[in-house]
Amino acid sequence: MRKLLFLFLAVSFTNCNLCVAKSLSTEEVLALININTKIATPAHVSKILGKPADIEEGRKRTTWYYSNDNNDVTISWNNKSDALERFYFKKTGCEKANFDFSVGKKLQSGTTDIYQAIKLLGLPDDMTVKSVTQVVHYEYKNSALRLFFRDRVLVDFTLLSNNN
Repeated sequence: MRKLLFLFLAVSFTNCNLCVAKSLSTEEVLALININTKIATPAHVSKILGKPADIEEGRKRTTWYYSNDNNDVTISWNNKSDALERFYFKKTGCEKANFDFSVGKKLQSGTTDIYQAIKLLGLPDDMTVKSVTQVVHYEYKNSALRLFFRDRVLVDFTLLSNNN
């Protein structure tokens, strides 16, 4: 019954050409991160982001796409289990700033969680969230910061310099 309801919901979305016209705020991205991927439903995601701009149906997964001028969000659902497999966020068209080392010093492996990191650093340039692993990237003028999380806790981070 649940699969039939999900299929009906997905088909009804494909008949609509609605898209998200607003830019995602930091709070909306944090709300997405707080969703437990093991128990997330399309209703949870729709409550936060609204209806997707496009839906792609495949044999193994269904992918929802949200897009606007400032960011793109892609959410993949497993068709067999109806579970949220992955969500990908990408911020576009923003001017790059210099990396603030005083903020970077507040990141601590093993204690900082993904929620705290995004509150501290702001919206990432791109982010991939899966059930166990999360990867967050920030691009700065002459460097890139990559944060690696396992079960939403910071495992490792790297600041790569791009001095030309």
